[in-house]
Amino acid sequence: MTRHTSVEHHIDINRPIEEVFAYVADARNDPLWCPRVLSCEQIEGDGAALGARYTERHNPTFMRPKVRDLRIIAFEAPTLVRWIQEDANGVFHIDYTLEPIPNGARFGQHDEIDWKISPMSVEVGRRIVPRHIRQQFARLKHILETSPSARSMSN
Repeated sequence: MTRHTSVEHHIDINRPIEEVFAYVADARNDPLWCPRVLSCEQIEGDGAALGARYTERHNPTFMRPKVRDLRIIAFEAPTLVRWIQEDANGVFHIDYTLEPIPNGARFGQHDEIDWKISPMSVEVGRRIVPRHIRQQFARLKHILETSPSARSMSN
């Protein structure tokens, strides 16, 4: 059995692409739109940019909170942020992609996950991760489309 998983999801957000990019590219906003992220601290760099590094406390389903290291390894504003994230559960290669659409931006996330957990836990992860991403995207859309104060936090 392979310990690799691919996940992809997209959502249209009725906000300018630059605004969506600024918000999602700064991991310090993750606790606001990613319910499993308990906290996030930037430990290298100054804001979202190539080489920025963060530490997050993440609460995976059915597990105790984990510390996750996040690094931006590619940064092309306002269309791409490439992350490598690692914790005790796995190594997550994550691309955030954005493209302009008539009323805003299409935001996409593509994950390539190399699991470090047991085969049974991998099967659970394959079911749970896509559901969590859909929940995060719904929350992100709601925040960016309805809450001016949340949007201004990325500035």
